[in-house]
Amino acid sequence: MNYYLLQHMLKKSCDTYPLKIGIISDGFEFTYDEIFKDAILFSKYLHQNNIKRQDRVLIQSGNSYVTIIAYWAILMCDAVACVIDHAIDVNQLDYVISDLDPTMCIASNISELQHDIYKKYAHKIQKLFFIHQHDFIEFLRKNENLIFEDLYYWVNTEQNLAMIIYTSGSTGNPKGVMLSHRNIIAAVHSISSYLAIAADDRIISFLPMHFDYGFYQMLLSLLNGATFVLEKNLFNSTKALSLIQKYQATIVPCLPTITNILNLCFQCFGGNYDSVLKITNTGETMTAKQVAQLLNIFPNAKIYSMFGLTECKRCSYVPPDQLFKKIQSVGIPIPNIEMWIEDEHQNKCLPNTIGELVISGPTVMLGYWNNSLETQKKIYNGKNGARQLRTGDFMIQDEDGYFYFKGRRDHVIKFKGIKFNPSIYEKIVSEMDEINRCYLFVSTIDSNSNRLFVCLETEFEATLSNQFQLKIRKLFPSSQQPDYVYSINQFPNLSNGKLNKILLQKLAKEYFLKEKDNVH
Repeated sequence: MNYYLLQHMLKKSCDTYPLKIGIISDGFEFTYDEIFKDAILFSKYLHQNNIKRQDRVLIQSGNSYVTIIAYWAILMCDAVACVIDHAIDVNQLDYVISDLDPTMCIASNISELQHDIYKKYAHKIQKLFFIHQHDFIEFLRKNENLIFEDLYYWVNTEQNLAMIIYTSGSTGNPKGVMLSHRNIIAAVHSISSYLAIAADDRIISFLPMHFDYGFYQMLLSLLNGATFVLEKNLFNSTKALSLIQKYQATIVPCLPTITNILNLCFQCFGGNYDSVLKITNTGETMTAKQVAQLLNIFPNAKIYSMFGLTECKRCSYVPPDQLFKKIQSVGIPIPNIEMWIEDEHQNKCLPNTIGELVISGPTVMLGYWNNSLETQKKIYNGKNGARQLRTGDFMIQDEDGYFYFKGRRDHVIKFKGIKFNPSIYEKIVSEMDEINRCYLFVSTIDSNSNRLFVCLETEFEATLSNQFQLKIRKLFPSSQQPDYVYSINQFPNLSNGKLNKILLQKLAKEYFLKEKDNVH
């Protein structure tokens, strides 16, 4: 068989490992044979509800077996899957449904307010399928007689749309990133090759499934014949290490948020986690301190620091043996991806010259759903006809070919009349032993003039002292000194584990406004 569609690759794994446990979720274990049969069953149900080729189907069922089976069933209908945040804000849910115009919506255990949004669109959505996660398996078992053979024939090609992933929308309306079967398969092959994922691996994920980093853990597992352990979001839980030990996980995908939690758990409970052989990190850069913490917890693990965008999945990684030497780097291109730096005239930059990161290769998205204007800003055809993604990320490349992040085009601001790049100083401050994470923003608080806020994530009360704050200020140029330094034990996070910048800004501003009122 020519494995050019995602469901072809799933079938290959299921044919090779029919009796092997492929998924562990919510206390249940599912063999590869069960996974494939359940996907076929549910695809038959979708067919009966007139789901056709390239129809969009929305999934809002969190980290569950429902999400996984619904995804594969949708692909088996030659349709397009869109997994969204289970805890999505109702305004964003309203926007996504309006923008996506789905034929069907699959949801489980949603709030009344979210339910009201779906009812608002009931006249447009062909089918609303609401089910509790624990009832889903019973629903499938009752309909086992629905399997029929011609569902193994699929019309789509590798260039057809397979999935739409909406960005977080933290700076405006979310954008729907369109990914073809070819995009996703190329990403899975590339990541699998440098991580050397094998059938005897057990990947445990605490990441949300609507987050591409979390979703790809399922793809990397199932398309390599490995075991996927899907847990609920555990960004604020002490259970993570015990679950890693219970399931003898070999691969643990992390974010800096998760790393901090794992370190706190280890300090409290200790334990042996020798089964873990690989740790991956993306989303935010790790500090040398966090790398050391992970190696202390997982002494047998190799750590892969990675960088990417939803628009092309992963694009670079730092080989584990180079991690401490290149700790500030986002790495070298992953297999089958080209990366380079361009100046404002689209000329390639010399080493150590700052410019915009451009990416080319089979993982580059088709574009943004229903948004040709934003697509034209990002996607270009190069001189050789290859699609290129202009990322908006400023980087340099050193003589060894390693790339270094220097900020985003839309994050460089003017402060006190001079260009100011918060990313540079966030990295400098984060390297301090007392600091876990740092975030900078400029805003007004008590006048019309802008103020520079430095937000620190730290458990050390000493960071509140005048002496420590003076130490922070010395890291900044004399012409662009911070106005406020705000400390907090843990930064607020979005549901995907990334920093909730809007809420953190609100907390910092409220704190200093309250302090000002107390003085008066």
